[in-house]
Amino acid sequence: MQNNNNKSIILKESIIGLIKGAIGIELDHSLLFSKFIIDLLPLQMQILVFVDKNEGRLIEIGSYKKFYDLFINDLIYVQLDIYDFKYSCNELENKVLISMGAGLDDFDSTSSLLAANDHKEATVKLTTIGKKFIEFLK
Repeated sequence: MQNNNNKSIILKESIIGLIKGAIGIELDHSLLFSKFIIDLLPLQMQILVFVDKNEGRLIEIGSYKKFYDLFINDLIYVQLDIYDFKYSCNELENKVLISMGAGLDDFDSTSSLLAANDHKEATVKLTTIGKKFIEFLK
């Protein structure tokens, strides 16, 4: 219930800001960010904040399992289904808030590809839109 109240307040403030004179791309971002506030699940917001605060630890993380383990250990989630986590990450990537590079290895991946010496594991990071959204929330 509290989360819905916070979303309503942020949405209201965004709309008032738009009416008072935001124009151009900033207008588009404000509308987009207002939609994110309504659409994103609390878990997705937590993942965004986690990525923002831990980008250095997420360089070449390589797999959902490693990303999940870091997230769980930092936020002390007792029971979070791995596929709820993966769904939330994929939705954030679909909304272009985070990037997972060439993609993380799946939880149940059994493949072991022979990689070139200069191969780098996938990195999880905020996109420029993701960074602007985090700033919008502050």
